[in-house]
Amino acid sequence: MVINALSYGTIIPLLYPYAARFGLSPLGTGLLFSTYSLFQLLATPIIGKLSDRFGRKPLLLGSLFGTSVSLALFASATTVPMLFVARILDGITGGNISVAQAVITDTTSGRERTKSFGIIGASFGVGFLLGPALGGIMSAYSLTAPFWLAASIAFAGSIIGWIVLPETLSNRRRFFWQMFVTKQNVVIVGIKELIRSLWLLFNSFRAPKIGALFMVTLVVMSADQMLSLGFQAHMSDIFKLNPTQIGWAFAGIGVLSIIMQAGGIKWLLGFIPNRLKMVKIMMVVTTIATFLLFIFQSPLAWFITLFTYVLAFIPFRVMMTGLLSDNSDQQKQGEILGINQSILSLGQIIGPLSAGVIASFEIKYIFLVAAGVFVFGLLTTRSVQLVNLDD
Repeated sequence: MVINALSYGTIIPLLYPYAARFGLSPLGTGLLFSTYSLFQLLATPIIGKLSDRFGRKPLLLGSLFGTSVSLALFASATTVPMLFVARILDGITGGNISVAQAVITDTTSGRERTKSFGIIGASFGVGFLLGPALGGIMSAYSLTAPFWLAASIAFAGSIIGWIVLPETLSNRRRFFWQMFVTKQNVVIVGIKELIRSLWLLFNSFRAPKIGALFMVTLVVMSADQMLSLGFQAHMSDIFKLNPTQIGWAFAGIGVLSIIMQAGGIKWLLGFIPNRLKMVKIMMVVTTIATFLLFIFQSPLAWFITLFTYVLAFIPFRVMMTGLLSDNSDQQKQGEILGINQSILSLGQIIGPLSAGVIASFEIKYIFLVAAGVFVFGLLTTRSVQLVNLDD
């Protein structure tokens, strides 16, 4: 998962300037951002179901190899359709998080399982810290170099993993071709699982207690992903930063994320033990910071505000996950967290598309609209008051 996040983190800050080389409009760039998340959302339940039948190892490492192929295709693209094909393939093979979680479920239990899920989260943090820095350094040589580097990392990871990673599913079918000849075709089963997952996703907002939490997550995640494109567009088109400088800026964001998850959140909870109250305070801070990003013209003031936003947004995500876990049935933890992951992906689809439409008029308006979305999310938290809290 470190390698997974590292390859993703290496390229994500550079997608906007890279797409600009192909003459993509802001809307087209937003669509390119969203394509990955859309196909990840669709592929994740299918890949998870296939891993239940044929084993974790082939699906996990096959997905990582597919990521390598997609990044190489993206780096060698000569047309816009090739860019989209590469992002679609990357999204499909990026659905392996469910398989990694299944490996943890196969091999751990109780507190050890909770700890292991935490390590997966930390793995992503490490990848997103090192990835943008590597991308920034490599972009000094050429804009395609970071994508080739990420492809090489993913390829090496798939080979090393094939050697050292044990299979954790004991009753798997050993021949992948059996998916086409079994009485219950696995492809059909996977599609049924996708339909079931989408049904659960769209019905989750009506669930008692946690439905409101899901809605807040969707609204806030959509706003954050609007800003993800807005940050890159503003740095590139307004401040005229080069890809190396953009990569280092995102590396700074990664450092702040690590600091907050390593001890900053625990420190904040010492002052504000009620997590729902913490969520509301952090949303107030992100709303103000986003509006100031719209106002400020000075690069120094803008970047200070950007890092303030990051410091407030990281605790929000952690607190929301904790509230969901505490207020759902213990026997349905996996399903609830899976739905939450789908909602995050949905926000990653809505946000960049919305930002692309807004940027077609004026890039700065992304921040103004995102601030309005945060206000709506803050108002939505009023319906979370009935959630039973332990603290």
